Amino acid sequence: MLKYGLRIKIIACFFGLILLMGILITAMVRQKISTALREQYINKGKNLAVSINAQGEHLILVDDMIALQGLVDEIKLKDNDVSYAFLVGNDGKVLAHTFDRKFPDKLLAVCAAGPDNNVILLDTELGMIRDISVPILNGKLGITHIGISEHGIQVAISSVTFIIIAIVLAVMIAGAITAFSIGTLITRPLRQLTTAAQEISMGDFNQQISIKSKDEVGTLTAAFNRMSKSLEEQREKIIALGNEQSQLQAQMFQQEKMSVIGQLSATIAHELNTPLNTILLQAQLLKEELEEKSPKGENGPGDIKMLETEIARCKLIVQNLLDFSRQPFNEKEPADMELLLEKTLQIMKNEFALRKIIVSRVIVNKLPEISANVNHLQQVFLNLLNNAMDAMPDGGNITITSGYIEDDNAIQIAIKDTGTGITKEDLKRIFDYFFTTKEPGKGTGLGLPICKQIVNDHGGTIDVQSEPDKGSIFIIKLPVNGERLNG
Repeated sequence: MLKYGLRIKIIACFFGLILLMGILITAMVRQKISTALREQYINKGKNLAVSINAQGEHLILVDDMIALQGLVDEIKLKDNDVSYAFLVGNDGKVLAHTFDRKFPDKLLAVCAAGPDNNVILLDTELGMIRDISVPILNGKLGITHIGISEHGIQVAISSVTFIIIAIVLAVMIAGAITAFSIGTLITRPLRQLTTAAQEISMGDFNQQISIKSKDEVGTLTAAFNRMSKSLEEQREKIIALGNEQSQLQAQMFQQEKMSVIGQLSATIAHELNTPLNTILLQAQLLKEELEEKSPKGENGPGDIKMLETEIARCKLIVQNLLDFSRQPFNEKEPADMELLLEKTLQIMKNEFALRKIIVSRVIVNKLPEISANVNHLQQVFLNLLNNAMDAMPDGGNITITSGYIEDDNAIQIAIKDTGTGITKEDLKRIFDYFFTTKEPGKGTGLGLPICKQIVNDHGGTIDVQSEPDKGSIFIIKLPVNGERLNG
């Protein structure tokens, strides 16, 4: 009902207005035509009576009634609107008439006229007739009566009325088409507005209506589009604020969690470090004592050696816990990453040779200096290189590619190995704390998280690409100007 209500109202208004105007015009035209035709017919009757009088005066004076009768018969025959004609003398006798039979005496009584012209409307069996009387020779010889039928007037009025009704119907049809078109022009944008408003109420604020008219509907549409766009922008801002708040909450939770873990790790490391040192010292003393007392071939000193190795591994784990628990230093200085990489490779030169690792350098372009904590970044490089070697127990190749990325205003260092690679499932957790892909007892799961934390502290990013049996590549990007990179 709402969909077509306005259009139906517009059509109904057009119909009502046209119908009312048609009725008024029809009534007015009928009245005007009826009056004009009656005057015309009365004048016609008077003229016919005057014509009879002009010719009949002489005939009456010479008492030629036959010629007088022929005169009135001729008048009736020539004009179909003449119902009858008769002449009455001063003595009241009918001198001549056009009736086929005996003259109706009642007509004479009804049409009795005075000396002046007179018009009387008669209701007869033949219909409405106007009796028009004109004195003969100023009434000295009698009166001539002409009966003019109203049938012609009624036919003319009916014909005109039919034409007017046909015109009104045609106008009503044209008006209906016009009203329908106007209603459609008005209701179509309103339906679009209604549909768009319903979509907005359901949460879809990205609603724009394409109506280019410059009228009130166009103004309303433009206002609606602005409102829709504003709502969409506000929603996006709210979503962005919500996401930002969620990220901040997650970061705060992560920081609090890591702070607690760091404190716990520091406490555990401190509590374990002292007894481990004592055990290691006692093991070394016991080893020396057994070497002096034990006969050759006994395995006592060897067992003590194994004990020393395991204690050393425990101390390494404790040291990693201590490194993890320490807050990163924010002291940074201008640093040459090319030089830092060279120093790192020199440190590991012997290890590479021992484990059959071939290292290649690819320098895309010169690296600019960046503000960095050299010790921390060297720790990152050492950790990634050690992981690469661990992934190639039978030897392999390590390729280090470095270059400056102008679009990001950042340097990029990629460390690629030909090792065992990382599964897709493990890639999702590779930077999680205490997660490791190494065999039990060979990794703490803290190396890569610490690397990510250090790179993060420098405003950079670290990513990994890897497939099983195809090796891995770790990509580090560090900003030149110190501004945090996206990613």
